[in-house]
Amino acid sequence: MATTTLTPTTTVQPATTGRSRRRRARIERIAYIVAAPGLAIGPQLDAAWPAHLTAAATGTLTLAWLYHKARPAERQRLRREKERLELATDHRLELLRACYRATPALTGSALYLGLLAAGAAGIGVEPLVQYGAPSLWAAVMAAALPRTRAPRRKRRSPAEMLAELEHAAGLPHSTDGQDQEQDTGQERRLPAPRTYAELVAWHWETSEAAKGCHLGHVQQLAPGRPDFRAVLVAPRGKAVPQLTPAALAAVWDLPEGTVSIEPMPGHGPGHKLITARPTLDLDSQISGDSTSGGRIDPDLAALWRSRLAKPGGPLDGVHLLETKIEANRIALRVRAADDQVLRLPHQGIARALDIDDMELVVCQTNRMGDGIISVYETHPLLTIREATARDLTMNERGEIAFGLQHDGRPARINLYKPGLGATNDLFVGAPGAGKSVALNTLLIAERINGVVSIVADAQDGMSLPEANGRVAHFGSGIPAVAAALAAAYAVAKYRQKISSANGWGSFTINDPWRLVVITLDELNLILAEEAEADIPPAFKTWVLGLISKFQITGRKMGVGIRFAAQGIHSADLGDKVKLRANAKTGAVWLGRTTSGTTSHMATEGILPPGVDLVPIPETFGGDDIEAAFRGEETPPGPTTAGMANLIRQGRLTRMRVWRAAKDANKQYTGLIDLYESAPIPYLTPEEQAVFDAEHARALAHAEKLLAGDDQDDDTGDIDDGLDELLGTASTAAEPPTVQNRILNLLTEHGSMKLRDIQEHLDDVQPATVSNTASQLCRTGQLHRAGRGIYTLPQ
Repeated sequence: MATTTLTPTTTVQPATTGRSRRRRARIERIAYIVAAPGLAIGPQLDAAWPAHLTAAATGTLTLAWLYHKARPAERQRLRREKERLELATDHRLELLRACYRATPALTGSALYLGLLAAGAAGIGVEPLVQYGAPSLWAAVMAAALPRTRAPRRKRRSPAEMLAELEHAAGLPHSTDGQDQEQDTGQERRLPAPRTYAELVAWHWETSEAAKGCHLGHVQQLAPGRPDFRAVLVAPRGKAVPQLTPAALAAVWDLPEGTVSIEPMPGHGPGHKLITARPTLDLDSQISGDSTSGGRIDPDLAALWRSRLAKPGGPLDGVHLLETKIEANRIALRVRAADDQVLRLPHQGIARALDIDDMELVVCQTNRMGDGIISVYETHPLLTIREATARDLTMNERGEIAFGLQHDGRPARINLYKPGLGATNDLFVGAPGAGKSVALNTLLIAERINGVVSIVADAQDGMSLPEANGRVAHFGSGIPAVAAALAAAYAVAKYRQKISSANGWGSFTINDPWRLVVITLDELNLILAEEAEADIPPAFKTWVLGLISKFQITGRKMGVGIRFAAQGIHSADLGDKVKLRANAKTGAVWLGRTTSGTTSHMATEGILPPGVDLVPIPETFGGDDIEAAFRGEETPPGPTTAGMANLIRQGRLTRMRVWRAAKDANKQYTGLIDLYESAPIPYLTPEEQAVFDAEHARALAHAEKLLAGDDQDDDTGDIDDGLDELLGTASTAAEPPTVQNRILNLLTEHGSMKLRDIQEHLDDVQPATVSNTASQLCRTGQLHRAGRGIYTLPQ
């Protein structure tokens, strides 16, 4: 862009006087009288081609001029949205004026060419028409005088033009009130700016920020906004003087801190780059795309600058990219400065916004530089509905809708990860936090999706009574927890042995085995430091060894594990490194816990970087400082049971599990009904035999260790017994895989619809059949004969 330069202007010419208007009218009438004979005689002359071409060129050029007038001026495109109606009205008036002035040329040339065409075509023209039409045209034009009487736009003073341009660009008026009395001679010598670039340069030239330096290469970053970028150039041989951001902001009367100056890339100290960003983010300015940051509400932008991103504020240096205003929510999309990881101090943000209840502020990041700050008027998860079977049905990614996020989206969790196998999850919640409802919801989802659920409750079955009798295996008590863990580990080892014998390199759900998940609840009664007085060290060491081995073997064999406790540290699970890795592939559900658990989660690497974990209070509602000061009591708010911080795939989400209500017998009847909506999935007979044998062996061993009879027992004896057990197990291949069953079915019946295939394989989930058929098509083992119809290749 060329450098914008302002030079002194001459005085404005006075408006046309009455005397000159009368002179122009006489000249216009004489022109029409002289043209009339030419319009009548010219078309009759055979050798008058110059006259013919002149008439045609006059009409063509007049139409081109009208087309030019019909297009809006380029400078009008820089106006704000709310001024478009006014600008459109002005443009229509200008177009009408142009059409009125073009009437003589258009009608005269049309009349001439019409008479010429009639003569060339051999159509006889009556003399009355030949001479009368041009005479009538001259009389009408002489009476109307379109050229003289066309309405002219009122000339505006430079001050009016400046005020209008400043208003359209979003800048404060510089010629109002006392400013007009203080105009310098330089201001009076400079012309009123006509474009945005001239307006910015006009403000600079009329200021005294750096005399001798000129502003050029002005670029407006967004239509209708005062954001711009420009180059400040010093006289040759001199450097641009030191200018503070405050002095620069004063030149254009912009908020302090929104105008910056930096060296110009590729130039010396005589060039500086000035960037003003009162409404747009710096990143969108650098890219040159004002829309890359999205729409920003001006009021929220002002709030951002004055409270959050002010110098010393909680988000100083963080850029605002986009804002969104909803019925109960204001969302701010933000980005950290270059080469920095975004950190959102939850407490500092709430304090800066003067919000006492931290539940009304939710922060999310992508673990890098981008994040979202959500501010709510009322608690978004105060009310939540009950779960349905559709919510708890797995999608193609192995996810279920576990509850709702704070922004109304489903909170999803994986029961299974295609390509990776089972997941290892951790659920932590104090009494009343909703952990039991969360676990029951997952167990119901496992039953609906054909997943084998093995449950062991260290609290004698009191934590999950609804699951007793409604899952494949339910154990009660501390010995049963260890026995179930050892038996599930034996099933994983059995699957590993079969897979190795048949050359299977990975696990695929229902091909040939079902997914298995073992849920160990109230593990804090075994592993917590407070339980050391009741749990012998040998028993704890044995359980920790099983957990460590299980995490190595179980997941890739389709046997997942879910730890659940009231309060637990990763060190209690024996291997913090494995837990951190599993937290990235599985999920960590943190309900209302103690502050100690929360702080340990942060320091042990479970939480994503740059995020403050906000503890969940017992009830909704802010603090009662005001009531305490007045000596009053405040009634407790609704319970936050089911609220949790869900860490999944390295991201932290504020969510709440689907609601469940207890009946008079203190049971969740709604959850029980969902349990009974699907049959209980079981292990295969071969797996069940391994599980039962190892469960009996491990249960006896656990009771010995808990009784203190550990003189002759150690972990190696259990491993030896397991190896002996697996040595007697059959290594024959399991039942045919889903792929083989589909191929055998099509070999027997020929082409089949997908629905018919699913009906024949009624023991397999329909989604699994559909996915397997699609995979066979991709590998060329099946062909599609139509929509939803599969056949074997010819």
